[in-house]
Amino acid sequence: MSNKIKKISVIFVLIVIVTVLHYSTSMKKAPLHVIYRELYLIPILLGAVWYGMKGGLITSIASSMVYIPCAMMSSSGAPSFFMVSNIAEIATFNIVALIVGRYSDLRRKFILGEKPEKGTQEYKVNELNELDAGRNILICLEPSNDTLKEVDYVARMLTKNEHTRATLLGIFREPKADLFPSENEMNAYRAEKETALEGILLKSAQMLKSSGLGEDQVISKTVRFQHGHAADQIVREQEKGRYDTIVVAGAKMPKQQEFLFGNLPVKVIRSVDCPVITVY
Repeated sequence: MSNKIKKISVIFVLIVIVTVLHYSTSMKKAPLHVIYRELYLIPILLGAVWYGMKGGLITSIASSMVYIPCAMMSSSGAPSFFMVSNIAEIATFNIVALIVGRYSDLRRKFILGEKPEKGTQEYKVNELNELDAGRNILICLEPSNDTLKEVDYVARMLTKNEHTRATLLGIFREPKADLFPSENEMNAYRAEKETALEGILLKSAQMLKSSGLGEDQVISKTVRFQHGHAADQIVREQEKGRYDTIVVAGAKMPKQQEFLFGNLPVKVIRSVDCPVITVY
């Protein structure tokens, strides 16, 4: 049985158990029904955390549908405050699913490096003037940085100095099991991203060397981490290498995502004591 089927089965069984508790308990025992209805939040939260907003809403709607008949019942046969409270709780089910599911979707995009859907446009390099700057440069790369705009910036602006040294820092976030339906899919994702990062580092080194840097002036290294923020890895590397300049790629992101998970260039700027160039 796959991990995905197990998770769906857990959600389904929990909804069934809570529903059976409701319909097998006398309506005169209102306090018990109040407790039981709150238990619906468990499968709703699991659906939202495991499958994002879509999974959370599907679970909350399913829970609401099976709970509505019980919510409309009254021991006296007339509408009561208890019934009104039940209807309000159904609205709460869906609000919780929406908020937690949205957070889960943003978290998944942030950790896996998924990009917002946009029209395909090739990155266009602006005509840049040569500058005599930065002799010990840290260039930060992630598997999603397929445009290599930060590398192109350094190649065109900062390499016309025989003392320049560029370090290509590949940043690899180990995938978390809870973001994937199965272990096989997680391993496939890891292999894909590892291959992508290796290709990016190789292509970046070639770009810098073709711009005038020698073999001994370009260094490539990779850091791996699972917890925390990519900015923490950059700060640690800066502390070890004492770089004159750090170059990172900037990316537009939804305000909610930036608020919840932070902005990489901003975090780096606030933590290091050297210039940070953000290339968009």
